[in-house]
Amino acid sequence: MTLKLIVLDIGGTLIGDHGEVPDAMLGAFARRGITVSSQEFSEWRGASKRGMVKHFVDLRAKPGADRATLTEAIYADFSAQVNKAYEDVEPLPGIVEAIERMRGDKYLLASTTG
Repeated sequence: MTLKLIVLDIGGTLIGDHGEVPDAMLGAFARRGITVSSQEFSEWRGASKRGMVKHFVDLRAKPGADRATLTEAIYADFSAQVNKAYEDVEPLPGIVEAIERMRGDKYLLASTTG
């Protein structure tokens, strides 16, 4: 079997990971009055962030809260904060050259993130 596709994670592989995602997510929860610990967050690493938000909203929202609206508000807040954090991010050293080499070798390239 010939290798044709290479999938690269973004944080820590293509760009530096300095905790921007956990900071953005935990902040979004806190601004809506929901407490999630760093340990709880880390247990969801690599999973759907929207799914994680829904899980903790369902688990911890106050009785009578509109869970769907709260879930969307937290996810939107998280997305805005993480997008802002990554506005001026630079690739890790050697990444551009490595990608160019893989493209030159005719590999299909894709990126992924949690």
